[in-house]
Amino acid sequence: MLKGGGWLARRMSFERLVAELDKSRMLDLILSEPEEFERFYREYGDVGLPGSVQGVPLPREPGKVVFAGMGGSAIVGDFVRSLLLDKAGAAVEVVRDFKLPLHAGKGDVLVAVSYSGNTAETLRCAKEGVERGCYLVAVTSGGLLERYASKLGAAVFKLPAGRPPRTALAPMLAAALRVLEQLNLPAPTPKGATSSARRVVEEFKADPLGCLPASIAARMKGSIPLIYAYQPYSPVGFRFKTQINENAKYHAFFAELPEADHNEIMGWEGAPAAKYHPVLVRGSEEPSEIAVILDFWKQVFKERNIEYSEMKSSGGGRLSELLELLVSVDLASYVLALLLGVDPTPVGTISRLKKTMDERLNLERKVAAELGL
Repeated sequence: MLKGGGWLARRMSFERLVAELDKSRMLDLILSEPEEFERFYREYGDVGLPGSVQGVPLPREPGKVVFAGMGGSAIVGDFVRSLLLDKAGAAVEVVRDFKLPLHAGKGDVLVAVSYSGNTAETLRCAKEGVERGCYLVAVTSGGLLERYASKLGAAVFKLPAGRPPRTALAPMLAAALRVLEQLNLPAPTPKGATSSARRVVEEFKADPLGCLPASIAARMKGSIPLIYAYQPYSPVGFRFKTQINENAKYHAFFAELPEADHNEIMGWEGAPAAKYHPVLVRGSEEPSEIAVILDFWKQVFKERNIEYSEMKSSGGGRLSELLELLVSVDLASYVLALLLGVDPTPVGTISRLKKTMDERLNLERKVAAELGL
């Protein structure tokens, strides 16, 4: 709970911050995530995977599905990996690079995800994958990727245009589930999966600066957030870190359990180099080993007078929990941006880097030529 007044004061304070800072209404896109997931899942039911792409037949129950993407486009692959981690024999790999690993090739499905359609790393991977005999699927709002996929006769799952890529994860996830279904992989059933996420939205609307995401945001302000999570919730922990980076323009770091038990935990033994705020992302699929580990971490925090937060999903199935946590971390990062006096939408330094790459390397033109476009 934030300090300084009751519900009405918090409401007025929140509305003032939104009016002053959120010029592009990022908030509306976050609050619509559950609805968008349902809507695009229905719409993408009309997108069929062709029987072959460039002579490569549609694999039935493929051994490997490779997601190629960067930033807010790549993370859908992390979500799919966690959804299928112990449910399918197919390996799910996420590639964030200009090149595919050598083992990706014939018989594999390559899902190229680029919101803009012009991400050089993703386009290079798409071309390389096709040349190696991968079956290509594109998830994009347009750009070179749509043109390239259409030229090859590959399926294109069209994303809603004109918004930050990180706000399109719900449609991306809906597209990914439709792909899994057509590959005969055990995609989770979306029916009823958004009920917990919708509850988070309604709680936020009722008291935007008094709900749990806002409370966590207030505790993170002035500290360095250290996010901890475990499978199958690890992608939400990583998403939290990246959303804090992009929305709040603020450093945050993520580590996965139980790996962090073997290294990062020792950082708490020395003198703190900065003020940190740990956040534990949890869910109903919590093995007894993880529960004991988290109890120990919390004891360490208490011994060192470190304030920490917990964000736990309410159950209802893995997909439901991931969607619930997705909305929660997105809202927490958004409120942190407002508390810091930051417009959550622009990503000026990323844009400058892309411009520098294009000016020095003519990258977009080069990649377009490589694709024959």
